[in-house]
Amino acid sequence: MENLIDKVSEKLFVGMDLHKRTSTFCVQDEKGNVVRREKVSTDRSQVTSFVRSLDGQISIVLEPVSQWYVYADLLEELGCNVHLAHPMKVKAIASARVKTDAIDAKVLAELLRGNLLPEAYFSSKEVRSWKEIVRFRASLINLRSQVKNKVHAILHKQGLIHNFTNLFGVSGTTWLKSLTLPEPFAFNLSEYLSVIDELNKKIDKSGGRTIGFCSRYLFCQRLNHYGRDR
Repeated sequence: MENLIDKVSEKLFVGMDLHKRTSTFCVQDEKGNVVRREKVSTDRSQVTSFVRSLDGQISIVLEPVSQWYVYADLLEELGCNVHLAHPMKVKAIASARVKTDAIDAKVLAELLRGNLLPEAYFSSKEVRSWKEIVRFRASLINLRSQVKNKVHAILHKQGLIHNFTNLFGVSGTTWLKSLTLPEPFAFNLSEYLSVIDELNKKIDKSGGRTIGFCSRYLFCQRLNHYGRDR
């Protein structure tokens, strides 16, 4: 992609109020003049087109909403100096009681231009990838817990009590599979146990991915530190 920082020397400070469908940009020059304000579709091509239409050394700030990393990475690829605003601290500083897209975008631009922007942690692509891997495994564990609770509910409805420390260990699972229950509880229990078994496999697989990714990441970090120390 074309590097916009090399275009001209004029500094531009851009606030981007990022939303799911549309995003508002407010562009200020070094004196604080609003030189452009525009709402565009939140789409990679539309955002790219808007940013490429700006001439200057672009510093841009956005808040960490759900899809922020996609556009932060895109803006960096376009040559922008990207900042991530801390939402709560921005509101505290700006004391913005009336929220509209244009006002929020302007507030972000003004804080950035005035060097008053409270910034949130801007994690690297590697760290974000690691977080997604961990979140995925956690979501599988959460799903498994929900299914296990369904099994406990069946036992409760049938008045069954057990003394297993881990109901879903080898002995507990064997006992569960040996139960003779009326329908539809017998079918439901069998299906829940099957789901738990599949989730166990996927959790183990995701655990291996987590360990593998972390090992590679830590190895690369050590190489980077080694290179800087040479």
